[in-house]
Amino acid sequence: MENYTFDLKEYRKKIVHRRTMPISIIVLFIILLIGLAFFLIPKKYSTSKFYFVEINSFLNYSSASELSSEIQSRGGAGFIYYDGSYHVLACYYPTKSEAEAVVENLSTDYSARIYTLETKKFTKSNSFSKEENLAVEKMINKNIETINSLYSSILKIDKGEISLSSFKVYMQDTISNYESTLKEFKNFKSLVNYSKYLNKISDSLNSTLSAIESNENYKLKYNLIDIVVNHSKFLSYLN
Repeated sequence: MENYTFDLKEYRKKIVHRRTMPISIIVLFIILLIGLAFFLIPKKYSTSKFYFVEINSFLNYSSASELSSEIQSRGGAGFIYYDGSYHVLACYYPTKSEAEAVVENLSTDYSARIYTLETKKFTKSNSFSKEENLAVEKMINKNIETINSLYSSILKIDKGEISLSSFKVYMQDTISNYESTLKEFKNFKSLVNYSKYLNKISDSLNSTLSAIESNENYKLKYNLIDIVVNHSKFLSYLN
């Protein structure tokens, strides 16, 4: 009878191998389920909130227009937004805390407050194909990216961190990138009718470039708000 030697290390290797194989299969199965859920569950964009510093609001346009001109002479947007009242907006801010800080520092001569614009959620539409829904999502993301990037660049100009010539180059690149995404969006014939407010965003970007060349700095903030408003209208139109 042959001698039998028990190799503990070899035995442990076999046990580990036997135990890890089923676990690997289970993990793989879970990953596949998560991936499947990712494609089957309708995706929703979280409701976005955009914050503005409102200098005052009026029931008649003429009073709002008078204040708007005064704000613009001081470098603010002086944007008039109507929702039943005429709100005179000085600037857009990506966070509520930033807007609050500005409101607190404003002169008591103004009845400044934060004005919040809440956009609608976008849910994938059954009337759009998979490719069309992806094009809409890409356009929404491009709008948000453009808004945040433009805000950061305008802030750098106010702080003297970049020159107008550098900002001009930035705007040329921004317009080129936006137009490229918009062109892809319009390639879908069924989506062309939804490009009304996107065309206005494109116009505002070009107007911003013109404002640099004519030294009308208040228009940088004005056009930024205009882009945010048209983005909001675009989402409403989709719904």
